[in-house]
Amino acid sequence: MKTEKLKRKICSHYGNKIMDWCIRKYRFSKHQDFEPELAFKESNRYKWRGEYVAEDNEVIVYLRQTRGIAQLVRTIIHEYQHYMQSPVWYERYSKSGKRYDNHPYEIQANRIERRDWKECLDDILG
Repeated sequence: MKTEKLKRKICSHYGNKIMDWCIRKYRFSKHQDFEPELAFKESNRYKWRGEYVAEDNEVIVYLRQTRGIAQLVRTIIHEYQHYMQSPVWYERYSKSGKRYDNHPYEIQANRIERRDWKECLDDILG
């Protein structure tokens, strides 16, 4: 099996477990009607490990930038936080000049990611 296919299969397997963990831990967003879809893509132009696209209600993980299960856990928890946040306010903060390092929603997502990733990893690896 090619390395890319194996990586996608492993990430999909663990990604679904991580998403289930996020739903149990954080519940559902009041800004979306459904839980987010999880998608895997090979790469993006920004070198991000992941992103949340509110219009599609989709958590995207970029496989080329994700190295290992711990990074996968951290990425999905981080992007799940954006699913929980108001997309209107996310955009307002961005338009007011907030960048990644001082954007309140990015700060919050980073804090929760750092706080919870080990708990999630322990739970999914059981």
